[in-house]
Amino acid sequence: MRTLAVPTDNIKTGILLVIGFTALIPFVEGAVKALGQGGMASPEITFGRFVTQIVVIGTAILVINRGRFGHLPTPLWPFILRGLLITAGSGLLYAGLAFLPLADSSAILFVMPLMITALSALLLRESVGPWRWSAALAGFAGAMLVASPNIGSVGWSALLPAMAALCYAGAVMLTRRFAAHGSAITFQFTTALTACVVLSIVLITGTVTDITAIRPSWPTTAELQLLLTVGLFATVTNMMMTQAARIAPSSVLAPFLYLEIIGAMMMGYFVFNHVPGWEMLLGGSIVVAAGLLVWWRETTVAASIKAE
Repeated sequence: MRTLAVPTDNIKTGILLVIGFTALIPFVEGAVKALGQGGMASPEITFGRFVTQIVVIGTAILVINRGRFGHLPTPLWPFILRGLLITAGSGLLYAGLAFLPLADSSAILFVMPLMITALSALLLRESVGPWRWSAALAGFAGAMLVASPNIGSVGWSALLPAMAALCYAGAVMLTRRFAAHGSAITFQFTTALTACVVLSIVLITGTVTDITAIRPSWPTTAELQLLLTVGLFATVTNMMMTQAARIAPSSVLAPFLYLEIIGAMMMGYFVFNHVPGWEMLLGGSIVVAAGLLVWWRETTVAASIKAE
């Protein structure tokens, strides 16, 4: 079995990577929402995103390995399973964005940090103390406050980002558990390859059966530009999140994922004219406070350990 050296935990760098992820991911979601509202099927958007990722990551691998793709990671099944989970999560989230305001979709998706905190304790045996639990629960409460004005009117579509959250949480667990079996680039390439294989089958099925929800359409020039934006930003943000999950405990990173709602609120306001109410502003403040609480706690603990 080929493995890499077990990554050394670097909590501060992991937190910074997650903050970068939350700053950029609203651009992906905004472009996806525009494509979905324009009538493009969710599997086609997801396929375009992963094709771009294959090109970018594949090129990086060839450059790093001097023209060779190298060896497949072993065991391979966790990488394939991770790819299936992210494919399903992306498809569900992208479908939900066609119906929901950005901030609402992000708020519902933010059951994920709470799932990650719980799963990291149950499956990874990470030490999750009262500070991390408190931050995760506070962030979840703030996110739900943001969603509360419209949560009753969105109906079944509210389940889509919630199911996506479960898929993403499972992917984070696999990334942390098998961090020593592949680099961040390897994780991303195998995920994209798995996604493209699965989505090709879905899109072919949509073409043959003429099912609107999964039937591809020929994109316009503007749609191609948006698909490229989705692919490039998603590749960068997922590299950040993958590396963060490899080098920092999942329960530490989880509360910082709530910061995404701030960017989603801004994107919704400036691009889609979704004016934030007092619930959004108060909930967003709680989310930021939860993230700052974890940052202060972890850096204080790290400083005290270093002093000893």
